[in-house]
Amino acid sequence: MRREELTEIELQDWIVGEVRKYLPCRGFSTELTFVRRTHASGAGWDIGTATGSDDWSIACRAAFDAAVRHAQRSIDLIGWPASVSRGHQNLALAVGAAKDQAKSLLKRFEYHTILTDRCSAVYLALALMHRQLLSVDPLPPPLTHFAPELEQLHRRCTEKLSPLQPLVEAALRVAREAESEPR
Repeated sequence: MRREELTEIELQDWIVGEVRKYLPCRGFSTELTFVRRTHASGAGWDIGTATGSDDWSIACRAAFDAAVRHAQRSIDLIGWPASVSRGHQNLALAVGAAKDQAKSLLKRFEYHTILTDRCSAVYLALALMHRQLLSVDPLPPPLTHFAPELEQLHRRCTEKLSPLQPLVEAALRVAREAESEPR
């Protein structure tokens, strides 16, 4: 069986998403650090730290442990090359969240042709952008490259696509922060 490969950010999102599937853990959140080491499950990684873990309920701790065990059996951690900035990682996370929301809306609008076309166009643009941001070879373009397209997508997220606006806006803020940073 081929193991899925995820970056640290994607793996963190996956684990948190699995924990949130349990009703008492809907609002669960944590920041994880990973350490590289061979685990008994065959994984080349383990959890280094998890913020707020002292405050988790018993149910959320059990769900977290189960999600980590499952991930260690089925997911390999791939690293970001040193040349990929934290800004790119943050933008990939923000664009990934918007892409996932667009996919959810796309399923909801399945039988509304006009809405499906608009949502599909936004989803495909976000999916392409997400893929570019996660690219290792070639490396992704500078963050400023993504701002104009995010601005355009933000304008397209009106009416029924308005649930996407805050997510695209968050991604746009990350891209714009790079424009204002001194070179």
